[in-house]
Amino acid sequence: MTLHRVYGLTLDTDIPFGPLAGDHGGDVDWTIRWNDDGVDLEAEPAGGRMVDSDYWPSYRHEHEVTIWARRHGRFDIDPGRRTIAVALFERNPDVAALLLRGVVMSMILELESLPVLHANAIDVCGSAIAFTGPQGAGKTTVTTALCAAGLTLLTDDVVPVERHGGVLCSRSGLTDLRLRPAAAGLLDLFPSNEDPTFSIDGRTVLQLPPHPAERLPLHSIVVPSPSDDHTGDDRIEPIERREALAVLLGAFRVPSFTDQALAQARLAIVSAMMHELPIGRLLMPVRPEWNHDDAVGTRAAVERWHAEVGA
Repeated sequence: MTLHRVYGLTLDTDIPFGPLAGDHGGDVDWTIRWNDDGVDLEAEPAGGRMVDSDYWPSYRHEHEVTIWARRHGRFDIDPGRRTIAVALFERNPDVAALLLRGVVMSMILELESLPVLHANAIDVCGSAIAFTGPQGAGKTTVTTALCAAGLTLLTDDVVPVERHGGVLCSRSGLTDLRLRPAAAGLLDLFPSNEDPTFSIDGRTVLQLPPHPAERLPLHSIVVPSPSDDHTGDDRIEPIERREALAVLLGAFRVPSFTDQALAQARLAIVSAMMHELPIGRLLMPVRPEWNHDDAVGTRAAVERWHAEVGA
């Protein structure tokens, strides 16, 4: 049995994909096991669709939820028994871990009433700034540069948002950044990372220490916006309200739900973020390569934004 502690949950899993639970003495929240029952992986799962997606549509049948990753297999989730059964065409732990850490954990958190942003969150002076945007916008590149400049990663790719103690917070999560080939040069800013590893999807992995806190107050949400026309220092500017709403509605890790309760929980979080959080755009030049001064300059822009807006 392997116990992981991530996103505030303790997982008993056959498939390692996160930090060990250590001496955490709480109960197990979810159990993850390989499914050896001979499931027909090519047949569309029973039940009505609760998530429309070309890559991993999800279905609810009675009280169970199935994520159908068509190219790989399926994940059967039983919220009552709090179990996840994994069945793949090829029993490859690396493929299973990749899907668990993103798609599946995002669904689990949503079922726990924790809407999930497709973002990275950085600790800035004890609160979290989440960097989001469409694929290829530079979320991971900017996050990696900020870590190279001395800031601390709270969670990569999956940012669960909750209200805790009256304020919006992000829970801490996985802290291994997976860099696309175009951004892999950022590893040069981490001298201790002498022997990089590679993920099953061909990205270079930078393993950073888990954040010691279970959660941090969410300060703001920022969209990286590199441009060939940008001159001067990096800076963050507020986004107009209508555009900010579009950013938030497009920022979730799981596409829109047909399930009414989950959709309402998401809309409630969007409303709260619109009223309580600054939402900005990080203006900066396109950088084919980053150096240490670039990273320090981006950190300075983020810290100015943190000091000037929000709580």
